[in-house]
Amino acid sequence: PQQPIGLLSNGLELRLVYAPRGESSGTLAFPIAAMLDTDGRILFAALSMLLSAERWFTLPESQRLPAILAASRQYQNTVSTQLAAQVLAALYELLRGFQAADAQVNGALLDDLAKRDPDPVYGGLLTVLLRLIFILYAEDRGLISTDPVYVNHYAVSGLFVRLRADAGQYPDTMDSRYGAWAQLLTLFRLIHGGARHGDLRLTARRGRLFDPAVYPFLEGIPPSPVGEGSGVRGSFLPRVSDGVVYRVLNNLLMLNGERLSYRSLDVEHIGSVYEAMMGFTLLRAPGPMIAIKPAKAHGAPVMINLAALLATEPKKRAAWLEEAADQKLTGAALTELQTARSLADLLAALGSKIDNAATPEVAAAGALVLQPTDERRKTGSHYTPPTLTRPMVQEALRPVLARLGAQPTPAQILSL
Repeated sequence: PQQPIGLLSNGLELRLVYAPRGESSGTLAFPIAAMLDTDGRILFAALSMLLSAERWFTLPESQRLPAILAASRQYQNTVSTQLAAQVLAALYELLRGFQAADAQVNGALLDDLAKRDPDPVYGGLLTVLLRLIFILYAEDRGLISTDPVYVNHYAVSGLFVRLRADAGQYPDTMDSRYGAWAQLLTLFRLIHGGARHGDLRLTARRGRLFDPAVYPFLEGIPPSPVGEGSGVRGSFLPRVSDGVVYRVLNNLLMLNGERLSYRSLDVEHIGSVYEAMMGFTLLRAPGPMIAIKPAKAHGAPVMINLAALLATEPKKRAAWLEEAADQKLTGAALTELQTARSLADLLAALGSKIDNAATPEVAAAGALVLQPTDERRKTGSHYTPPTLTRPMVQEALRPVLARLGAQPTPAQILSL
């Protein structure tokens, strides 16, 4: 049988490797030079604790190294589910940030675009988060650049460190400070078009994901009116605050108070995060709206019109809420809902049902809000580990591929 645990050494470090069959491998490095110093005693103690004879042979089964590594891999699945929820919260945060930037220029950034077709606004915000996830994954694996110029001045991870320090020193002014968004736009263009400076070499990636022409509003370039050319008209940098960028990155990088490493994420983890952000439509709020937590695990919050709920006959409000958001109120909360006479009364009645990550405040009438489609509300989004998905796919495709012979052509496989 395959042995998923190994120990490698190149003379500079010891590397504990865990590579279960059919799953991505994970490593834990112990630099030898560091363990020879007094300050490295804790690191050496950790190595001894993991590889001691007791950890392999005498401790209870649940405390031995194979069980610990297996439990760590299972926890990684939980991390994926939590990360998906936080990335969705980052999407709402980014939408609020762009609406605030739009308000500063009296609607010149989003108003015309949202009236004509709001979907590109949703697509643009979604693309920003996918760009950030791509970059964080690539940075943690050393796939972009390790040059000091990049690490110190362009890296997303470095930007987060600087913003976190700013938030600690100037917590009350983060939403009045600007500059982080411009740095992100610069990085997006560098990855798309490439760059050279001294020893720094960034290969041009091209493609749609980082193409600035796909969603020009992200860079403050408003869409041309129908019938006009596509030239830049009165472009301006969106004033997305450092506070917004910090909160977005905090959702992407911090989990349970610890820095998340994208290096250990597998393609399935990235896929589950992507799925969590899909299945929404962008619309103008017809009245004051608030997000209600999903009734189903891993579902999406639903925006409800508080004015419409308040205008509903008191005895029918519970049925209205259940139909609109799949949520039920009972006991004192139900009584408060039926006797509510103002928006404040409604908010008090809804209480714990409100999704504060999606709407920390009531969205005013006319604001852009994200509403899940009926399919998204019904199905939700959940991470399924490869230990389940890979055997299912293999067994489902095995007889189909067998009918194509020993050496099927690419065309035959693609035609299935």
